[in-house]
Amino acid sequence: MTTDDNAKQYSATGIVGLLDEDLGRRDDQIAIWSVRKARETAWSNREILWRLNPFAGLRNDFVTNLDRLVGLASQGLLVSVDKS
Repeated sequence: MTTDDNAKQYSATGIVGLLDEDLGRRDDQIAIWSVRKARETAWSNREILWRLNPFAGLRNDFVTNLDRLVGLASQGLLVSVDKS
């Protein structure tokens, strides 16, 4: 049992508890994602890319690694949907 699970045992009661139980891990995956943080991060990455323009090799390496990081983070948001 994770720390989150332990905390939910005490805080997720009533309808919140029922929703949490019904949604399984999906609500946890949604909770880690923040539109505000995503925008802040995108803005920071844009500034970095702008400053790396004179250094093509470094800029390409940064873009490659950023692409990999986004792919990894996206896996946390992808969930299979049971169609039954």
